[in-house]
Amino acid sequence: MSAPRAPRPSSPPIRVASSRSPRAWPPRAQPSRSSTSPKSSTRPTRPPLTLALSPEWRGMQKARAKLPNLLPHRGREHGEGAMTRTRVLDLAALPPGGVELVVVRGMDVALFRRGEEIFAIGNECAHKGGNLCDGRVEGDIVTCPLHGWEFDLRSGVCMTIPGETVPHFTVTVDDGGIYLEESA
Repeated sequence: MSAPRAPRPSSPPIRVASSRSPRAWPPRAQPSRSSTSPKSSTRPTRPPLTLALSPEWRGMQKARAKLPNLLPHRGREHGEGAMTRTRVLDLAALPPGGVELVVVRGMDVALFRRGEEIFAIGNECAHKGGNLCDGRVEGDIVTCPLHGWEFDLRSGVCMTIPGETVPHFTVTVDDGGIYLEESA
């Protein structure tokens, strides 16, 4: 039998010399040094995480970011219920079954003529940015040429992935011209 060992002396905890004080995790917000009140903030408010991750919210935000400055000119109507409208193309330039790409304030908009109806949606696919004006059109559905996502021409809603959308616009024909409209 061996003799019992003597207990080891406890060593002091290891400390690392640092010029900085320890930081708490997660970091706390630093007080504002500006002259404004601490309650006012320039940061935009964000939705709860579950909403921000939902495809419905992302699709709405993409569309909403492109729409407000898209159609700046007033039509003939004024006052309550007035519409903002922009002439984008002559009706004769878009034959039945035709597709035309127009640019309105920097945004590509695809115009589709199906019989006597004309539809206008954002040209960029919500998935990988494919040109929808180059896609296959069957009925009221256009298919993105890159990965096959399908979009409803009437609403801009993706039929492949519910919740994804592309911007869509109200179209009117007046005096031989095609107009895009947006509620004021």
